[in-house]
Amino acid sequence: MSRGRYLRCMMLPCLMFLFLTPFLFGQETEQEASPEQKIDMDAVSADEAFMSGVRSYHNGEYASSILSFERSLSFKPDRGITRLWLGNSFYRSGLLASALEQWKTVMDSQAATASLKNLIDSIEYRRALGPALSPESRFVEVDRLEGSADEYTLFLGPTSILPRADGGSYVVSFASNEVVSLSINGMIRTRIRGGLNGLNRPFDALVGPSGRLYISEYQGDRIVSCTPSGTDIHRFGGKGREDGKLLGPQYLAMDREGYLYVSEQGNRRISKFDTDGNFILSFGKRAGDFPGFREPTGICVVDDTLFIADGRRNILYRFDVSGNFLGTCGENLFSEPEGLTLAEDGKLLVADATGLHLFDTEREVSKTLIAAGEGDSFIKGAFDVNGNLMISDFSANAVCRYADFNQLYGSLLVDVERIIENRFPRIVLELSVSRRDGKPVVGLEETNFLVTEGRVEASGMHYLGSVDDLDQAAVAIVAERSDAGRNFSSAFGEAVGSLANGAAGRFEFSFVSAGPLPVREVSSVYGADPLVEALLSGSGEAGRQWQCDSAIRLAASGLTAKNKKRAIIFLAGGPPPASAFDRHELAEVARYLEVNHIGFFCVYPFDGDVPDEYRYLAEKSGGRVIHLFRPEGIASLVDIILQRRDGRYLIEYNSSLDDDFGRKFLPVEVQAYLHGRSGRGESGYFAPLR
Repeated sequence: MSRGRYLRCMMLPCLMFLFLTPFLFGQETEQEASPEQKIDMDAVSADEAFMSGVRSYHNGEYASSILSFERSLSFKPDRGITRLWLGNSFYRSGLLASALEQWKTVMDSQAATASLKNLIDSIEYRRALGPALSPESRFVEVDRLEGSADEYTLFLGPTSILPRADGGSYVVSFASNEVVSLSINGMIRTRIRGGLNGLNRPFDALVGPSGRLYISEYQGDRIVSCTPSGTDIHRFGGKGREDGKLLGPQYLAMDREGYLYVSEQGNRRISKFDTDGNFILSFGKRAGDFPGFREPTGICVVDDTLFIADGRRNILYRFDVSGNFLGTCGENLFSEPEGLTLAEDGKLLVADATGLHLFDTEREVSKTLIAAGEGDSFIKGAFDVNGNLMISDFSANAVCRYADFNQLYGSLLVDVERIIENRFPRIVLELSVSRRDGKPVVGLEETNFLVTEGRVEASGMHYLGSVDDLDQAAVAIVAERSDAGRNFSSAFGEAVGSLANGAAGRFEFSFVSAGPLPVREVSSVYGADPLVEALLSGSGEAGRQWQCDSAIRLAASGLTAKNKKRAIIFLAGGPPPASAFDRHELAEVARYLEVNHIGFFCVYPFDGDVPDEYRYLAEKSGGRVIHLFRPEGIASLVDIILQRRDGRYLIEYNSSLDDDFGRKFLPVEVQAYLHGRSGRGESGYFAPLR
């Protein structure tokens, strides 16, 4: 090769290098120097704080989540989604005014959603005493369950409807000789037919204090007692006119002592039995001012007064529980009255030939709730656990459900409270469903829910059940460490020991000493000994200015992440100090408990007036005040706490979203449907970092 050709070959790559250098290196240098291409460190910091806040929120650490979201907003103050979550954290902490302030700011941004608007509307309705100021109730039919059709038979000739605490109901099917147990959606759970002897024209039913079901047999002249599933059957009564015998038994009622009353059409009297079927007494013959029954029908107990309808005399009679005549009421108000059921505030639901009426027993005024149509025969009505009105229509062979029209204005409120993502992509949701007035909607089933991710139906959805049905609770014991509280340490220790033993491993306990500086002394135990030891020898310092509000909040903070029923049992030695709610207002503490479904149960050592603060917390949270020295002790709190219902549900599903190794916010929505009403709740989470 010639020297010139060699030089030309060597120069060509050099020239190409010089020509391409600006494109290979110069361009990149310019991009690095360009302000538009710089990493937004404020955005990175805001994202990290937001992620931390969401994780804290779902762990029930609301104070930490507030700090994280506020830090995120310090870097990016215009992010609507961060303000939304900050409002959520304020809400969970009981700081309602602060929550509304953040949410209303969000309403003016693109982060606003229909579910947020529904939440704000519902809260403001409750704050403004909406239920008290609403127009008078007007009921409209929302569901009608036909007893039979061409392809099926649910029941025939329903004489009584008995709503259950789980949202379902018992329908007494007179013509098909059975009691049908239905779910909230009208699906058959059990058919109770009375075993080998069967039921002979069952007429009415009620549930006793032990959970047993009592059924009157109109043609069999007996009372049947059985378990809710129809087993362990016991009968008493039998045809006859003598004491303890029955003739045409129809309606049933039970007083607060557990005694059973039955109206007998054939004997024209009321007979009283204990729950084992032992005869106590009967009454109904003419005596003094009482003219005697012509046709006793419906019967209901209000406190210690029996109200008994007479279908021939079109009047209600009043008796005490010993059968002594007290007087009459409701004259000229009813036409052939039948079933009586207790409603709110001591009022009675009265079914008669013209419809279903709400009767005020004190003022003796009646209001028609549902007018009977042509061909209707209303036998009995009752409010179910969700506030709907249910009526058994014998002639139409149907059970009808009515809702207050005022409550139909707003959708169901669905609140996704916690998301458990530690088994991602398997996700567990803890959510609650409530009505516009804040009362929980209980008894929902898998068919009532739909889970979506970014509006796309999620796969593998599985209904884990309702927290209401769990036989487990997380309970925080709070002991007042004042000088007065110390005086009752021994009695409190005995009471707590009996309570823990009665719980038999069903309660997960924690213990907080409410001294000048509240201390959580026990975090998670199931037995009595650690609690009693902490109570009797706790480290909490005694003093007059013990912290009531901070102690309650400290105890509650240990319960918010528990997928169980939640309660605080407050051991009070006397009235709280004047500074009891200086750090946190009483209403704020009450909201904190209410929003997080924590019942407040105060154990108080004195008869007479209980401090208003304790009564208020118990009332707002669905708890109770109990006397320390009651003869039966406080072990009954076990059943009371386990019977509380707050409308919480657990649902799991498989996420199909790309989590970007745990750094991407993943949305989730839940829709709930019930009897023509619906609601949507929206939330989100971060998968575990990988």
